Amino acid sequence: MKRTLLVIITVGLLCFFIVRNNNDPAAIVSALAKNGPVKEGNLVYRIYAFGILPVGYARINKETDETYNGSRAYHLSASAESANYLSAFVRATAQIDSYIDPQTHNPLAFKQEVSISNKKSVRKEITYDQQTGTMTMAGVKRQIMPDTQDALSAIYNIRAADFGKTKSLRMLLNTNQKNYLMEGKAATGEIKAAGKTFKLSFASLEIKRHDGNPYHRSKLSIAMLKDYGNIPVLIKIFASGAMINAKLVKIE
Repeated sequence: MKRTLLVIITVGLLCFFIVRNNNDPAAIVSALAKNGPVKEGNLVYRIYAFGILPVGYARINKETDETYNGSRAYHLSASAESANYLSAFVRATAQIDSYIDPQTHNPLAFKQEVSISNKKSVRKEITYDQQTGTMTMAGVKRQIMPDTQDALSAIYNIRAADFGKTKSLRMLLNTNQKNYLMEGKAATGEIKAAGKTFKLSFASLEIKRHDGNPYHRSKLSIAMLKDYGNIPVLIKIFASGAMINAKLVKIE
């Protein structure tokens, strides 16, 4: 009985410290600083289910200045893959690309490919016409709201916000069929890590259907390094009863 109790206490303490380290921006920045100078670049994240179980990796690449349909555009890209130890059960990968207007930061096109083992890859490609308020997917046009964003352009615009001046954030999203509203609070703060003081930006957001449908709601919170281009060091997503954390582990 005593041995069982000791095991339960040990596991409980271990889970507590894992969750704390995976949710503490100061601990994350300290670990980053040990691997080299904190700087802008390509961002590599470890993904955790419920803040404890590592289930995969994600990568958000620094934007590149390219040409899309004959016009200048910023190319945003990100990818994700499941952890190797899960390969006996499932192997999943995702690739996302967005092309945005350098002036308005609104998306011109969004591409997504998701592959899951033993299933056919699912591809999606959307083009946006912000002037006419439409987006086209698989040959079908749908109405969108002004300045509608996709997933990557939304993150780009959050990072571009001046958190020293703004106290709230509001964006419209659509990468499927329905218009979604993402809105919430913005704040700033400080942490001490690796013997230095770092300024942080915080975004606490709710994502919901623009038509007021009470279902399909999720929450998103992001902690960012303010003086380094608002680099997201910790991203938390709560949707469908599950919590997913993305902790920054490397900058390339």
